[in-house]
Amino acid sequence: MDTRSTGHDVILRDVTLRDGLQLTGKLLPTQRKVEIVRALLAAGVPELEIGSLARADLVPPMANTLELVSALTEEELDRCWIWVATPRHVEKALAAGARRFQYCFSVSDSHNRANIGRDTEDSLAAMPAAVELAHAAGGNIQLCLATSFTCPFDGPVDPDRVLEIACDPRADGSADIVVADTLGQAVPGQVSALVSRIRAESPDRRIVYHGHDTWGLGVANSLAAIEAGANVVDGALGGLGGCPFAPGASGNTASEDLLFATRPSWLSPQVFADIVRLGEDVVAELDEPNPVPRPAGRTIGGRRVRMGRPRVRILIAPDSFKGTYTAAEVADAIAAGAESAGHEAVRMPVADGGEGTLDVLTDPLGLERIDVDAVNPWRVPCPGFFGLSPDGTAIVELATVSGITTAHNGVRDAATADTYGTGMIMAAAAKHGARQIVVAAGGSATTDGGLG
Repeated sequence: MDTRSTGHDVILRDVTLRDGLQLTGKLLPTQRKVEIVRALLAAGVPELEIGSLARADLVPPMANTLELVSALTEEELDRCWIWVATPRHVEKALAAGARRFQYCFSVSDSHNRANIGRDTEDSLAAMPAAVELAHAAGGNIQLCLATSFTCPFDGPVDPDRVLEIACDPRADGSADIVVADTLGQAVPGQVSALVSRIRAESPDRRIVYHGHDTWGLGVANSLAAIEAGANVVDGALGGLGGCPFAPGASGNTASEDLLFATRPSWLSPQVFADIVRLGEDVVAELDEPNPVPRPAGRTIGGRRVRMGRPRVRILIAPDSFKGTYTAAEVADAIAAGAESAGHEAVRMPVADGGEGTLDVLTDPLGLERIDVDAVNPWRVPCPGFFGLSPDGTAIVELATVSGITTAHNGVRDAATADTYGTGMIMAAAAKHGARQIVVAAGGSATTDGGLG
């Protein structure tokens, strides 16, 4: 697609230093963040998102955001956005020198409570104070709507609700509207339809599309947003990223892939090569998985640096379930959870073992017990475990999935429970380096109570 046909310049905003780092668990030194900011700005990337005021104990990679802001010049900060969720966040960032703010909350109440600790209405009610603070200091503020398409807890989000918030008078004064596909579950038709409606209802504000690449549609969705009227698209180096409070969220659309697709006028072959190398370096520094080896003398950029989620095998003993839900229903729910996290799910019927799967397999396979909470990238509790074999296979028992889902009070039905629980397990096992994940739902599994 020739992006010039849309009639406006398309801006890439690189969000590596905020959304890209959130799930890595590693705090980059302030000076290294400064170097990344300056390298991207020098390359010509028009805008960056460089950090957030989220609590450092909940999102450790953001702990030095204010130090980073203080280390940058006024000219550099004029191209850099800071994630904020309250007027108090705006005050703190202003004091450090920031002048561009992304005021973010979720369309979904459930995700807003998990992410920010309050209902959506409370966040919206506080926005006028944040706008006033930013404008008084000569700054700009964006309205960022997370979970604009799908909520990890409640499912599909009503587009009418997104429009209602975007056009609420309390959001007046925001220069931009950020439409975020937090889970990467949207498809191009949905993105085009929603962006078109927002463009029609709010023609004077820029529209920013923030996508994730869960199903490999990050670039396609971004191009659909551009065609529908978006002015800015977000990406992260190497496809890094994901929301720590959204089970199933995967990495952002890769900045390298977006640049390759949109070909902005400032992008020369040398500049593109430099950005690809920077992405490779950052991914390596963060010890993030890179399952695609780099060929000698060549670079591998964009999403290819990050592709390769473990395959999920679902072992089902068809006659062993003693409860409301059948083996097929449980398998469907587990598969949905795995697939929502971007994994290939394969159902494999097995005979009823009659005993707990991990109890049977731990000794013969030499499994190492891994507590999910020890490698859990999200704030919600995961009181379960999985077994890890020497060859990198993670084995998960259905009872573990049920225990995790029971810990989340918002889960009410079996399908939602196992979708949620399996997504948590998938992420924890993949984060721990599993090459394959087996969910064993055999033995004398009971599908009452614990699944609801």
